[in-house]
Amino acid sequence: WFGTLELVDNTSMYKLKMNNQNNITLWAYPVKVDETIFNLYEGYNWIGYSPQISTGLNTALINISDGSLEYIKSQQGYANYYENNGWFGSLDQLYPFGGYIGRAISDANFTYYDGGLSKSSSAYTPLSYGQFDLNIHDYEYNGTMTTALYIDGDRVDSYDYILAAYDGMTCVGYTEGLYFPLDGNIIFPLMVYGNEEGYALTFKVYDKLSNTYLDIDKELIFTPDMQLGDGFDPVILNNQS
Repeated sequence: WFGTLELVDNTSMYKLKMNNQNNITLWAYPVKVDETIFNLYEGYNWIGYSPQISTGLNTALINISDGSLEYIKSQQGYANYYENNGWFGSLDQLYPFGGYIGRAISDANFTYYDGGLSKSSSAYTPLSYGQFDLNIHDYEYNGTMTTALYIDGDRVDSYDYILAAYDGMTCVGYTEGLYFPLDGNIIFPLMVYGNEEGYALTFKVYDKLSNTYLDIDKELIFTPDMQLGDGFDPVILNNQS
């Protein structure tokens, strides 16, 4: 290896571009979680995860000053912070060996919580539907959209639909509905992927009961690290009439 990156540490996140699948073995002493300080700066931060066990998001980040961090994502899911209610989204656990991008609204220092049980969990399970043929590792970047789905003018309040995003004919993201407990509605927490800025995102809805697809009447432009909507103010998507 040669470049401006010479050292790796135990608080940062790193991106790797692999030519083929492989494993990386690192030897080190376990960190002392309560002594490993993570520095957050206003804006986007790439951070690692120091505990040796997975922990619920609300518990793992309990030592961060309330509201200092407002958004966090991994390669597969994301969550927003809701004042006085905590974290909620498709990312509900942090894992050893994981890397995360967090957006802070102010500078802050914190240590992860070490030990104990998760305070809460959205119990979200990642999807696995073969017809969408999505390999997230084909893409360098991702972005997130918290959406509300309307069909024939009525907001979807069931789990009978899958929302999918496309770049042309290629699926670049899909999600099922997720119950948002703070207002009782169903949201669709969509993560979309891409290798460059500026392509047009189109959307379809898959009806699991009828095995049919509906077109959505909106297009959006993909931007790396885009973050649109939240549970209280979702992006509205309507089917084409």
